[in-house]
Amino acid sequence: MRKSAAFAVTIPIFAALVVAGCGGGKKKPASTTAGTPTVAVQTAAVAAPAWLGSFDPTPGLGGQVPKKTIGFVNVLGSSGSAQRCQAEFEKAAKALGWTVKTADAAGDPAKMASDTSAMVTSGVDAIVNLAIEGPAAQQGLQAAKAKGIPAVSICGALSPTNLYQAVIAPNDNAVAAVSVRYMIDDLPAKAPVVAQFFSPIAALGRRDVIAKSMLADAGNKIVASHQVDFTNPVQDTVQSTLTMLRAHPEAKAVIVDQDFEFAPVVQAVKQNNLNVKVYGMYGEADASAALRKGGPARAFSQSDPEASAWVATDQLLKLFVNKKAIDPLAQYEHPFPVTLVTAGNVPKSDDNPFPDFGQLYTAQWKAEGYKF
Repeated sequence: MRKSAAFAVTIPIFAALVVAGCGGGKKKPASTTAGTPTVAVQTAAVAAPAWLGSFDPTPGLGGQVPKKTIGFVNVLGSSGSAQRCQAEFEKAAKALGWTVKTADAAGDPAKMASDTSAMVTSGVDAIVNLAIEGPAAQQGLQAAKAKGIPAVSICGALSPTNLYQAVIAPNDNAVAAVSVRYMIDDLPAKAPVVAQFFSPIAALGRRDVIAKSMLADAGNKIVASHQVDFTNPVQDTVQSTLTMLRAHPEAKAVIVDQDFEFAPVVQAVKQNNLNVKVYGMYGEADASAALRKGGPARAFSQSDPEASAWVATDQLLKLFVNKKAIDPLAQYEHPFPVTLVTAGNVPKSDDNPFPDFGQLYTAQWKAEGYKF
């Protein structure tokens, strides 16, 4: 298990499997045939839980890892989860000796397009975009394809597109559904709610569609909603939430669709003595701290989008060294968990119980014979 001060969750659905996987014995060596060298496998210290799939090395791979430069465009650098995803990709690339050029599109579609195009013009060896829809960066992605520059998107599920060789991310629909289902069950029947929704970013828009549909189906009316201003996100989240709640004193809850919104909304509700509950999608360490304190903080859903950085790096590694085409279904080889953190199950520490994909992949690469 890895330690992350910015990520505190528990996994009710997978807890037993995770514990069993982390405490298991050594894996059996990979089988070999005549003429194929025996390869080592990872030790128990980096063993994956059974539900995550095998990280045993694949025969016939390996080789010297070339120096490469990767262009990385972040859809929204102010988001905590986006920051972690970028940091994890930079860590994975550094492990292989690659250079990463970065850009922050700051939620601006025009900048998503221009930043991607600039990466192509600069001559990078691959492009990794963080949750940027294909049409938003279409010109740059088409130019990359024309030049034979591979492009993948990580961390945020996107609409179907042929502009990326692969989209590697947790299921945003599931992230929304887990928290909204709990919210519906936790509130009085047909309780009215207010919402912080942000449809311009497609990954968030999908969460919002699921939330709206589930709430409507349960008879919970969204009496007001707001699209946060990314130039001043925290203050705008707080002010707009208070404005909506004062205009709708009948509201019983607030639902937010971004990690940075949860804790500030909880604090604002507390300070103004408002009798509403707060629910969210993704959360930082401050969100877990809010749950520990009780009160209006009720629950947020969580997944492990940072793992997608290692999946993408693995795909690029095998393309560069072994000329193995990027697999558009790569993310399904090792599924990303989705879970719920509540006031009742939030852990006392900030230990991250998700498996460490970095250890798993680096052990696999070494076992496969990559030299980096």
